[in-house]
Amino acid sequence: MLDGRLPAGSRLPGSRALAESVGVSRNTVTHVYEVLSTEGYIEPNRQGTRVAALARPEPEDRTHPTPAVPARRTGRIRRSGPGAGTSLAFAPGVPAPAQFPLAAWRRSLDGVLRQGGTELLGYGPPQGEPALRTAVLRHLALARGMRCTPEQIVITSLRIGFLVLPEPLVDRAAPVVDELLRGGHRHEQLALAHFMESGQYSRHLARMRRLHRRRRDALRAALAEHFDVPHTVTGGDSGMHLTVRLPPTVPDRRLAAAARRHRMAPRPLSRHSLVPDSGHNGLVLGYGDTPESAFAPNLRRLADLVKELD
Repeated sequence: MLDGRLPAGSRLPGSRALAESVGVSRNTVTHVYEVLSTEGYIEPNRQGTRVAALARPEPEDRTHPTPAVPARRTGRIRRSGPGAGTSLAFAPGVPAPAQFPLAAWRRSLDGVLRQGGTELLGYGPPQGEPALRTAVLRHLALARGMRCTPEQIVITSLRIGFLVLPEPLVDRAAPVVDELLRGGHRHEQLALAHFMESGQYSRHLARMRRLHRRRRDALRAALAEHFDVPHTVTGGDSGMHLTVRLPPTVPDRRLAAAARRHRMAPRPLSRHSLVPDSGHNGLVLGYGDTPESAFAPNLRRLADLVKELD
């Protein structure tokens, strides 16, 4: 699928036929199809299962490698604005917290606290709780096709992230991990392990992907219908935002500041450029936590603000 040998729209065999042809159980094939569907690689419907349209990066030009950006240029990065709250429309990078299965997460937390008690308030293994490392390993194997060992996985306690170390670095990184990490948030790590192993995590991801695809498509349609300003729309293959490029005559930073006064939080595209006056002009519109019903009125207001800036 990724290299194009199965082009978009190709119909895949049914689970029974595929299971018989490769010599595995039908349940195995069904599970693989579910994972591929969750990840957006295939699209099942009543007429069958077909390969989804996948975005492919441009081939890398290795004859003219891009030089590394000098560290001094990082000093040109400026804050794009105050952090947007979830009550502001079009805030990029904001998910839909109301969609999180809070009751299931609370059950996971309560369960591990009942079982582990106050012992979980202390420090655990610096590289992370074994149960969570195993859960992450299984998730990576099913969702990403990655093959690794629990020893390669390191849990970072801040907001609970993880690293997958290259195998040759595992032993060399051990003293660094032991010194720098303290294995905190044990109850949250164990709760997340239970949350993942119970299937809640993958189901939540699947729900959010469907929600984001629906909102992305609705925002594209709303821009075409309600934003009567010359523009082009790019992005949408990843993340939770669309980029709306505007004519150079529209001052995107002034437009974003005016929008904030009307409870909207798009980011000016020019703020994301390391090179001043690079021609990157427009707005970054987030759709993660903005309901479809809010698209049309806010886009009409944005169009009015553009005209007011003339």
